[in-house]
Amino acid sequence: GEGAWHAAARLQQADLGAWTAVFPVLGLAGRLDLAAELAGADLNLAVDGADLRWRGEAIGEAALHGQLQAGVARGAMRWGPVQAPHASLGFSLPLTLDPAAPSLTWRHREPLRLSARAAGLTPARLRPFWRAHPAAAFTVDAQLDAEGTLGALTGEGRLTGELADGDRPPLPLAAALKVRPRSQRLEASVGPAIKLSATTRLPLLAWREGEAHPGTAEVAGALALAVPLTTLAPYLPGDLYA
Repeated sequence: GEGAWHAAARLQQADLGAWTAVFPVLGLAGRLDLAAELAGADLNLAVDGADLRWRGEAIGEAALHGQLQAGVARGAMRWGPVQAPHASLGFSLPLTLDPAAPSLTWRHREPLRLSARAAGLTPARLRPFWRAHPAAAFTVDAQLDAEGTLGALTGEGRLTGELADGDRPPLPLAAALKVRPRSQRLEASVGPAIKLSATTRLPLLAWREGEAHPGTAEVAGALALAVPLTTLAPYLPGDLYA
């Protein structure tokens, strides 16, 4: 039975650089603490990284603390210092763990909760994950909250920030996302120069259960663009920026 399963693991100050020396594909450096305990279908997990680097780029601190008990996973992820994280995620998800398989199944007809925050994101801060053009310059804050079952989901997202525009004053960035069980809407703007709106009508529960496909969803949108190419070029593919 489930009670027969019990395992525990612990690492303290593990040298990720030594792991990368053996498995270069990891590309990691820094120190890692890990504590994990499995008891039946319940799991407790704590992972803390310090002085982290990936492919030579500094990430800093990161952490994941969570527990899976009575079929519900609750926890938090953090990137950056505890007092002022660059990004964080809190979650509560209905999950079923089967250690024998092993498998982890999301019970999508039960309620979930997600809360994500990001603050002060810039090309330099994102460099470990995304190499921006040298001319790219922006600062962004973002938040996303979602709650409910897929058949009754309520999600709201918001982004604010500034985009550098050469010698001219920076352009304000703004975006708003609204997610509902059968429709989703995004509105975004870059100052007065770019206005974007898009609406999809995708039934999330039917999509999850294979009864609907994103390719068949109704999509409507509009884009208004009045901005010099030199402003946009650092964010476009290829060698468009001169």
